[in-house]
Amino acid sequence: MAGLEDELENALVARAAALLDAATTCMAIADMPLDIHPSFQFLRVREAIRELEYAEALTAALFVRCGASWDVLAARSGRSRQALHRRLATKAEETYGEAQSYPDYHQDTLANYCGYVDSFSRGLGDELPDDLRSRAGELASLRRTPHWWRAT
Repeated sequence: MAGLEDELENALVARAAALLDAATTCMAIADMPLDIHPSFQFLRVREAIRELEYAEALTAALFVRCGASWDVLAARSGRSRQALHRRLATKAEETYGEAQSYPDYHQDTLANYCGYVDSFSRGLGDELPDDLRSRAGELASLRRTPHWWRAT
């Protein structure tokens, strides 16, 4: 059976992998061409949110495992202890358990996402602000096209 430090390391690695997954998804969305269907872009945003929620639950599990109370976590989150506990307690235990069940998977995933972040950040470069400016004009012109989303 793994010791507490091993468990915490597994959870930290799983959380880092989830956060980098969300980051790479967000970077991909930021650089996504406008001809990609809006529903796909929306799904990618939801995917990033799910990864952040997973990381949030793991963060709660980590702090609770290290002795922080739900009252302390609630005070930092601006929610009541009951509301935070109701929303996160079960998910925190599930994600913590998952981190213990698949440590090698999370290690590999973390290494992959480190590479993705490096590639994405080099790919975005200095041209992204100009690209976004031109995309804003494209989006504004879509307002004048009835049912434009059906064509993409």
